[in-house]
Amino acid sequence: MSFLLQALVPIPYLVPIITGSVLPVWMETDTLTYHELHTTAFYEMDDVPKTFDTLFWNLQTEFLLKYNGITNKTWSDSYTGVKFINYPLIYPEISWYLPLNLSWIEELVKFSTYEKRYLEKENNVILILRDDKERVILGYYEDQELRLATYVSIWWKKSKTKGWIYRIVHNLKDRRSWLNKREPMPYALQYDWDYFMHWWDTSEVENSHGCIRVPWLYIKRLYEHVPENKKTVIIIHKPYQISLEKNK
Repeated sequence: MSFLLQALVPIPYLVPIITGSVLPVWMETDTLTYHELHTTAFYEMDDVPKTFDTLFWNLQTEFLLKYNGITNKTWSDSYTGVKFINYPLIYPEISWYLPLNLSWIEELVKFSTYEKRYLEKENNVILILRDDKERVILGYYEDQELRLATYVSIWWKKSKTKGWIYRIVHNLKDRRSWLNKREPMPYALQYDWDYFMHWWDTSEVENSHGCIRVPWLYIKRLYEHVPENKKTVIIIHKPYQISLEKNK
């Protein structure tokens, strides 16, 4: 009987049951070794803080530190002595919001007809959506399956992040901003004239200059796995309106 009940649950809506630092078995993880942590573009830029906040973003740090068995550190501490870091490619809490299969997303979000065309025909799609707690979520779908998800930071004052449909092209690992005091933008993925998905301060305060700021571990993974030559679409859907409700 229990097997029958499980079979009736729609797979794309399965959500993780998180106890302590345990992840559901279906959730894929990645590992960065000591060598990788100390040889990336982030580490080699002197003005990039060597803190756990840089790796995770403070909104995600508490869970990810516990997941790695690090109980005596906080988001502001240095990671330089850590031998390796494990992290889930899909941040667990986001599984309550994004379906595992892209074909289910239209039942959750009121996309425009124009956006739906891209959702239906593209193999690689990055969605930027705001949830019911006013947090901005990034979800990367490859061949309809959710491959990566994290919280990100945008801006909503003088330089709003524009909602639209773009194409992603790779840029430089060690890019710096030419418009904003040469601030570091490592692992930058360009999607508009001078707007990128990149690492920089991803605190809960929405403080970019119009770009999308992504935690280190996740932007590095995106940079290395998102297909090149404009084969990946990014849909920034109404970034200042709530679009996603938590699945009950």
